[in-house]
Amino acid sequence: MMWAGAGLSSMYSGSTVCIPTSVYSLPMALVEQVGGWDTDPGAIGEDLHMYLKCFFALSGNLNVRIVYAAASQCDVSSDVPGIKGYFDGLNARYGQALRHMWGSLDTGYTIRKTFEMVDRHRRATQAHSDLQLSAPKYAEDAIRVLQRVLLTACSSTLITPYTSVEHHTSPTPKLAAPACVSPQPIHKMNVLTVYERLFEAHFLPIHLVVILITSSIFTLLVPASSIPEVFRLALTFSSWCRVVGWLCMLCYFHRYQKYHRLCVALRQEEMRKAGMLDEVTEHDGFTHSIFQVAGLIEVGLFPIGGTIFGAIPALQAVVSHLLTDRLTYVVSLKPQVAMKRWRGMTP
Repeated sequence: MMWAGAGLSSMYSGSTVCIPTSVYSLPMALVEQVGGWDTDPGAIGEDLHMYLKCFFALSGNLNVRIVYAAASQCDVSSDVPGIKGYFDGLNARYGQALRHMWGSLDTGYTIRKTFEMVDRHRRATQAHSDLQLSAPKYAEDAIRVLQRVLLTACSSTLITPYTSVEHHTSPTPKLAAPACVSPQPIHKMNVLTVYERLFEAHFLPIHLVVILITSSIFTLLVPASSIPEVFRLALTFSSWCRVVGWLCMLCYFHRYQKYHRLCVALRQEEMRKAGMLDEVTEHDGFTHSIFQVAGLIEVGLFPIGGTIFGAIPALQAVVSHLLTDRLTYVVSLKPQVAMKRWRGMTP
């Protein structure tokens, strides 16, 4: 639910940085300009990775349009019954969290692309300034300078397409090369927003837990009389900020509960109109409440779940990145009983 909230938080009117989650579409002209999708191990977070690739290729001037479409989503689960199945489901959820946090590789990718973008604009600016400083005396010299400037500007602002053999032998038709145009200025606010979103996704889970643990240990071991007044006020203020954040998350869960019930009611009505309501209810069913075990107590204990399925897999991912950038990608099981039965009945 916290991942869903992070994704939905950018989908508001006027949002200029809207990172896609799994499902998105791109114009083929843009795909051609940026050189297609990356397939190296660092591109495991494919949706975010492709967004960043297009974002920095356009200097932050990437326009996103939200297309609302009906979708059904299921959490990871286990077919094992009883308490063993419960822990098997927790293990599957941890595996999914590790796959999510493995995408923190895109933080380094973002830093590299930022330097490339700045260097590209610097070289383009120098090319235009050279035309003004050279001031040729003859027409032939002016033409040669103009050709050099145009070639330099185009090579520094446009992404070079594939140059491999597969590119020339591919049966897929290629679009015409885009015209050489002056690059748009860097959208600094959008770039800062992207860095802030990446901090929320890749750093904040670990950051929160580290701050909580270290501040708790410090206040437990160090007497209050030994703590400097200013530092003690800072610790007190931070603790109140955490309480306010916890209360805000409770409000979010309450709103998400209402949103969930609305979506389930609409899907039930769709299944009823399609004549599949009885079958879906019999095999998979509908869950109207997102908190099925302990209600409000379950809501209040969300920091425990955030630590187990957010901070710990994030820490495991960043430590593992010191050794390898490859992850054995095994998709966790999701409920498909009704779908399998429906496919078996289809000729």
